[in-house]
Amino acid sequence: MQRAKDWSDLLLKWVTIIAIPIGGWWTYHNFSITDTAEWNPVINVSANALPYDSHSSLLVVHVKPKNIGKVPIVLKGKNSGGDIAITLRTLPANLKQGRIDEDKLPKLNELKSVVSEFSGEYVLEPGVEYDDVWSFIVPKGKTYFVHVELDWPYKGNKPQDGYEVDSSYIVEVK
Repeated sequence: MQRAKDWSDLLLKWVTIIAIPIGGWWTYHNFSITDTAEWNPVINVSANALPYDSHSSLLVVHVKPKNIGKVPIVLKGKNSGGDIAITLRTLPANLKQGRIDEDKLPKLNELKSVVSEFSGEYVLEPGVEYDDVWSFIVPKGKTYFVHVELDWPYKGNKPQDGYEVDSSYIVEVK
């Protein structure tokens, strides 16, 4: 019995010696290589038109932010750090063939701060996809370019300049 106890004690010491570097490697891999603690937001947009009256339609825009990372992302507005903006532009009928420059299209409507519509804070929980619905009354017979942009929040006291994700959608309203 004593011999079995000695062997098991020796075996447990070796397992412990081997487990410590493996645990260290796992920690390094999980947090450094895979960036577990980093923010990882994505955003999608879709739109559809519903009848409203004889001259107008109801353009329903679905803004779908998702946090595919493992830490929550708290948006607190443009000035405090992070926000979502929606821009609705009209595609004129007289465009020339070739690439369309979105910034040169006439702006029909804009929601500069989705966060302000949610009492100043919008939390993106890890693994959750949200579907926020925004409605606009638009003239019939036109094509619209819907653009949504999610600006990343500040980390600490520094703004993350240029950190944003965006998505666009083109919809024809008949």
